[in-house]
Amino acid sequence: TLSGFDLGQWLANKDLAGVVAGTLEARGNGFALPDIAAKTELEVRSTEIHGWALGTVAMHWRLEKSVAVVDGRLDGKVGGANWSGKVGLQGKRPTYEARIAIKDFDVGSAASGNSAMKGKLNLQGTLNGAGFTLANMNARADVRVLPSSLGTVGVTDGRLDASLRDRRVAIGAAKLRTT
Repeated sequence: TLSGFDLGQWLANKDLAGVVAGTLEARGNGFALPDIAAKTELEVRSTEIHGWALGTVAMHWRLEKSVAVVDGRLDGKVGGANWSGKVGLQGKRPTYEARIAIKDFDVGSAASGNSAMKGKLNLQGTLNGAGFTLANMNARADVRVLPSSLGTVGVTDGRLDASLRDRRVAIGAAKLRTT
C-alpha cells in the first residue's frame, strides 16, 4: 500500500511529478506467467509530465492467466480521458486491444507556459493488433475526431483509419473537416 508518495522527490526527476496512493496485490505458484496473478489500483494527484499539468490520473491493472487488463481515467482542469485495454501475453505474438476517449482536453492549459497553443480536443479511438516489433506487428487503429478546436481552427469532425502490417502503413481513410 502506498499513500502520499511524492514521485518527483523519490525519482529525483523534474519531468515527472505527482502524489501517488494505491495498492498492489500479487500471488502465484512459481514464476511462470500463467501461474501469476496481480492487481493494482493507483491514483496520482497533481500529475505533471514534462511540464504538462494533467490533474488526477487513476489506473486499475489486473494480470491473470497471461492476460493483462488496464482501465484508467484522467480528470483535471485540462479536461478528461478514459481508456481501457487488454494484452494477451500467451504465445509468441502478444495480442492487444485498446480504447480511448478524450473529452474537452484543453491544450493551452495543459502545456505550461505555452500560451500560443490554445484549443479543446475531443476524440475517440481504438487499437487492435498482435505483435510488438515492426517485423511481426499486425495492427489497426481507428481514430474519430469529434468537434474540437485548435487555435482559431474549428474542427467539426474527422477520422483516421490506418493499419500496420508487413512493415507497411496503409491508410484506409483520413479526413478532417473544419468550419
